[in-house]
Amino acid sequence: GPLIEAAESYNMMNELGYWTLETALKGLVDFDLQGLDITLSVNISPTQLYDTRLIANLKSLSHKYSIHLSRLELELTEDIAVSNSLMVKMQLAELHQLGIKIAVDDFGKGYSNLAYIREITLDALKIDKTFVMELSDNPVNKAIIEAARVIGNAKHCEVIAEGVETTEQRLYLQAHQCYQYQGFLFSKPLEEE
Repeated sequence: GPLIEAAESYNMMNELGYWTLETALKGLVDFDLQGLDITLSVNISPTQLYDTRLIANLKSLSHKYSIHLSRLELELTEDIAVSNSLMVKMQLAELHQLGIKIAVDDFGKGYSNLAYIREITLDALKIDKTFVMELSDNPVNKAIIEAARVIGNAKHCEVIAEGVETTEQRLYLQAHQCYQYQGFLFSKPLEEE
């Protein structure tokens, strides 16, 4: 959206990224007060993964809000996850050691470097909604979902189908051993309250 474009043009993606992470941790404090013990997923930008201050910043936010980092899941776009950079690989390994979960968002939409997906530690693969929403239109969509499930099994990570809008889609996914979903069938995006 316009906010992201502005942040990119002023080289402020890192600041926006840290503001987002801090807002997420504050949100977890609020949820805890209401007795909701949940994990929060936050998108992370490529520039943050190349930032040497990322780990230190996360540790300091964790300390500031007394929230354990295992309550966070960072969602990377596939393009960052497979950028095949040693720096990214090291940062992801370190994030994982802190207990942070790592998910690849929009899987199948980007440039899938499967050799690299093999190398990184992952907790979840989220199948891009375009394959789910057009399930019945194209047999290749079904094959991509099946491939994601097989990769997820081999990597012992969750596979989550995005963009589930109909009961038919859910039943198809269920019948093909994909048991986690997100989409309008369950809820539209909601305000924090």
